[in-house]
Amino acid sequence: MTEINIFENYASKEFDVCFQDEAALNTTADLKYVKYGQDEIDNYVASVSKPELSNYVDDQKQVINIETNQSITSISNAVQQGIDDINTVIAEYDQSYITIDTEQVITGDKTFEGSLQAVTPDADDLSPCVATTAFVNGGNIVSQGTNHVQYSGGLIMQWGTIEVSNSAGENCVYEIPFTSNSYAISLTHIADAVTPITFSTASVVSHSLTGFSVGSNDLGTWFWLAIGF
Repeated sequence: MTEINIFENYASKEFDVCFQDEAALNTTADLKYVKYGQDEIDNYVASVSKPELSNYVDDQKQVINIETNQSITSISNAVQQGIDDINTVIAEYDQSYITIDTEQVITGDKTFEGSLQAVTPDADDLSPCVATTAFVNGGNIVSQGTNHVQYSGGLIMQWGTIEVSNSAGENCVYEIPFTSNSYAISLTHIADAVTPITFSTASVVSHSLTGFSVGSNDLGTWFWLAIGF
């Protein structure tokens, strides 16, 4: 009988191998695989490691959520602060600068340098718009001559002198006709010297759209002014 270890380098139990005349090999032996400590490991993982890991994960989730919420709040506050700052700058800009395409109320004293230009109002505009140089210097005058001026609203002013040589009257012809007989005529005598006790008088004998007639005992030259429509 010869002893042979056929499970070298493996956990095994010794057994006898007997050779008979027929060289029959009897290898009857019990082989068992035993898992040492598996239950203990499973129990430790289930009862200790997993709960501790779950608790750690939950704790970290809370920390992450808190930090995330704080970060979101900080970002929101920063964004709102930025919006407020921008709105403040815009408000200061609106107060400091004049826009050209929107309605704007300008308060306080403003000093403009250079040539300030504006749209010239219509000739008959009576609103509180800014009067440009063109408007003031005749932009609302539609007709003018040596002895007359007519405005866009229809008002006519005419003036001149008339020489009265007899009390019967002298005729004066207007430079342009009036459109209505409801106008006023003023006369002023041109005297050579002032005599406090003597006053010159004259009368409009007749008037029409194209002229008037004046009579006076005070002969000489008279200024006249007619105004109306």
